[in-house]
Amino acid sequence: MKCFNCETENPESAVFCKKCGRRLDGFAVCSACGKLTPQDGEFCINCGSNRNAPVHLMPVRFPAAAENRPSSGFRSREERAGTRAKAAAAGEVAAAEEKPRKALVKGKGAAIMDRISFFCGCAAALFGIIFVFLIGCVPVVEAGGVSAGGGVGFNLFYFFGDAFNAIPAGDGMANQAATTGAILGLVCSVIALAGTALCFVFTVVRLVKILTKKTEKSILAPAAATYFAFICGAALFMLCMAQKAELSGVATKMSLSGGAVAGIVLGAIALAAALVLSSLVKGISSGRSFILSASCSLLYAIFACVAAGLIGSCAVAVTASAMGISTNATYGINSFFGALSTAATTLLASDPTPEAWNEFLTMYDMSVVSVVILLVAAVAFCAFFVMSVSACFSSMGEKLGKRTLLGMVFAGICAAVAGVMMCIASSGYANWLGSGTAANLAVPIVIIVFGVLMCACAVVYKLFAKKTENKAEDSAEPTETEEPAENENA
Repeated sequence: MKCFNCETENPESAVFCKKCGRRLDGFAVCSACGKLTPQDGEFCINCGSNRNAPVHLMPVRFPAAAENRPSSGFRSREERAGTRAKAAAAGEVAAAEEKPRKALVKGKGAAIMDRISFFCGCAAALFGIIFVFLIGCVPVVEAGGVSAGGGVGFNLFYFFGDAFNAIPAGDGMANQAATTGAILGLVCSVIALAGTALCFVFTVVRLVKILTKKTEKSILAPAAATYFAFICGAALFMLCMAQKAELSGVATKMSLSGGAVAGIVLGAIALAAALVLSSLVKGISSGRSFILSASCSLLYAIFACVAAGLIGSCAVAVTASAMGISTNATYGINSFFGALSTAATTLLASDPTPEAWNEFLTMYDMSVVSVVILLVAAVAFCAFFVMSVSACFSSMGEKLGKRTLLGMVFAGICAAVAGVMMCIASSGYANWLGSGTAANLAVPIVIIVFGVLMCACAVVYKLFAKKTENKAEDSAEPTETEEPAENENA
């Protein structure tokens, strides 16, 4: 194929001349509109611009110059600026598509509701910091659908002294097992108190800034963090103290104390009132982004709260069958190592064989590793849970940030890991107990499922949000039907 400009021979498949770089079809790109026009024409056949006019007189300078240019892998400053402008335009289109919030309550009523929402948020934080000191458990007997409590209970401060006083004397395995349970319980108690107190400090700092008018942020985020930190503290305490034995329809178990339950209920009422009133004052949008964000936030909060409750139900669960009678037993961390301490004492008293003692030591070492990993996963779950849910509550219906989404995913992963560690610890203990005993994996499997659902909430939101952003970018692309500006020299 011969070039129209320099008459150089080029391959048949060539589009541009290998010598002068001109198009071989006799057309050129108009500098004004970016469309193809004959090379030998003085004016563009599409927009009528003078192709021989000085560049500074062109109505639009090189709008599509980069479309027909081979990519070198590097972008010029102008190209990077154009990319940023295009992204900004896409964001403006997305913001324009999202319908503005319409306040359901206006005027003096809105001011009153905003004030009540503020006080409800502060009340939720106060309930969290007050009732965290009342976390405890009491023995409960259930039979025929009727439950009755009685006996001596335990509170959060049990691990600050009494748990260590109950350790058997001596330096043997029984002492070591009981000490391990007490130390892990102390760690959970310290984390419960410190985490709730730290969140309450953030709440007080935010409160001072609001009262001094140094910030316009809501009190809802730190207040929700304080309340959910209290819930996680209760879950960690019950993870240590949980204990249940069920035989022939009669169950004896450790249940959360009345003070802790009262704090959970009162805090939930105050936080829900603050959230509803805040939404009424801010308004509710009918946009798809609002509905998606609100739905994912609420579902995630529900899944996370259920997972926290299940994590606090037990650490190890087994089922024993003998003579047609099944006995279900669940243990928390402290009660499990207490059972191992008793088992070590029994083995020593019966003068076991070296093989039996080695099997016990192997099971004990495996239990320590799996329970410690379980505790680490549970603490990490609580941290990400508090961070994510408080952010979701404070920005209900608004776009979720990357940190919030990552926190949601990490919390779900940690919950799933905790469930897996429960399965491993329960299976190891059941195998050591021998025939007729099996691991009860119902609760761990449900925890894993809810961990996956927590991750799914973040993934679904991310996919739909990305789809919306892509649509916004497509709508921000310039169309070829736009009318060009008049050329004064045409």
